[in-house]
Amino acid sequence: MDTTPLRDAYHALLDAAATVAGSGGTSPAPPGGEWNADQILA
Repeated sequence: MDTTPLRDAYHALLDAAATVAGSGGTSPAPPGGEWNADQILA
């Protein structure tokens, strides 16, 4: 079984999490009822 696509997707998720963590929290709050970046990554 080739798990390369799964591994690549996992690395992309970790890269996105590192980008959000390194942003310093400068992104605006999402509109009411929307998820913030931490909720999406969780």
